[in-house]
Amino acid sequence: MAQPVDCLPRPVRAGGATRVDHERPDPVKWRARLKATPTGRYWLRIAVALLGFGLIIAAGLTGWLPGPGGIPLFLTGLAVLSSEFLWAKSVNRWLMRYVRIYVCWNTNTKRLFWASIFVMVVAIWWISLVIAGIPGWLPQWASALLDQLPGVD
Repeated sequence: MAQPVDCLPRPVRAGGATRVDHERPDPVKWRARLKATPTGRYWLRIAVALLGFGLIIAAGLTGWLPGPGGIPLFLTGLAVLSSEFLWAKSVNRWLMRYVRIYVCWNTNTKRLFWASIFVMVVAIWWISLVIAGIPGWLPQWASALLDQLPGVD
């Protein structure tokens, strides 16, 4: 049975996203100066959006690399976006809630979770082979192995 969600300390709520009403002063001086004028706030938000979405796009492009791939880039891009946009801050909170739930799971539950993910990926892979067939660019030995799978032509 999974432990309660509150088995880890909750992060401190910090107001960094831009709000028009009841805004907290920004502790970073250059950012506070930019936010003091409407033009500066506009260009800061544009720069933050470009940087954040650039990191998220880079995460998709580097996701195939060995290791963590694009996961750190995606999370960094989301963190950059959540510094100025409330919707990104709520997505970040939602993701972190499920990360806390996962961390609280015991080892057997984590193993069952990853085993079910593996089974689903293999099932999707097999279904795609049944529907689309064996790719022509595969080497002959790989095609011969895949041809032995049931339903694959």
